[in-house]
Amino acid sequence: MKTIQFIFFIFLASLFSSCQKDLLVSDYEQGNDEILSNPNHPMKDSIQFLVEKYIAKGIPGAQVVIKNDDGWLYYSGGYARLETKEPFSSGGASWLFSITKTYTATLIMKQVDAGKIVTDSLISKYLPQNVLNNISGYEKITVRMLLNHTSGIVNVTELPEFVVGQLNDPLNQPTIEERLEMVKGKPLVFEPGTDFMY
Repeated sequence: MKTIQFIFFIFLASLFSSCQKDLLVSDYEQGNDEILSNPNHPMKDSIQFLVEKYIAKGIPGAQVVIKNDDGWLYYSGGYARLETKEPFSSGGASWLFSITKTYTATLIMKQVDAGKIVTDSLISKYLPQNVLNNISGYEKITVRMLLNHTSGIVNVTELPEFVVGQLNDPLNQPTIEERLEMVKGKPLVFEPGTDFMY
């Protein structure tokens, strides 16, 4: 159990730096950043204890959000950004890296269940043209292909300009606009739907 707790909080510690808010704006409704936490949530004391325990051990900051039958529980401690001593706050943006894929897929499938997204539709149905203009072959790529890594879009993290930027300043993550600029004009790695690339 201690190993699981440690791994969990190492993961949370990776969230210590804030990132830029989503720059892709479309006609779809954006959510509310305010999380209304249940002050009497039965897990509150144990989560508070764990967060504070690992912060005392040197983790810069952590935040936990839980949603269950008892409602929402939000708890944070430490800093979102060490250099400015900015504390974590409700709805604060954090680097999630690859875990974003899990959240994104879950949210997209909820929209599929609600009848708002069709996975076999082209991405051009859902993304604004200013984003599509940066993606080679967008007219052949479906939502399903994005979800199962078969779109053929070049992997930004393998591009030399991304790697050099990370080596020079690992805490400075490129914005969404900068990442789109990196893939602009890059050919597809393979024809959409014919191969897999994570």
